[in-house]
Amino acid sequence: MLIKVTHEDVAIEEADDLRRLNVQSHVNADSTFERLDQSGLASATLQRDWDVDGPPAVWLSILALRRRAHDSLGAPTEEWEQSWSNMISFADQHGWVRDESYVRAHIEMSSLDGTGEKKGPETTS
Repeated sequence: MLIKVTHEDVAIEEADDLRRLNVQSHVNADSTFERLDQSGLASATLQRDWDVDGPPAVWLSILALRRRAHDSLGAPTEEWEQSWSNMISFADQHGWVRDESYVRAHIEMSSLDGTGEKKGPETTS
């Protein structure tokens, strides 16, 4: 599953791929957390309390994420429901679930600026 963060939207993509859980951000780190908080997928307060060492990551609300995935899929199948349970169980076994309510997802900071254009050094003429 991929959560795509842009200036305009926070969208669930590839909701049927539960072998991974990543956030792909096309905005800076502060805006990423702010947009996820506004979307209801994460809490900015929890991010400050639960900073983690290592690669950038975010704690996502399991309930909100599941609800948004359901919205994206329409009507999830029993197979999807089992895969969802397996994904959360796998995350829990690795210490990536907190309080049975939040799951940790890696953040991939994109080199795109949120409009689809590659970022590059500013030039002056």
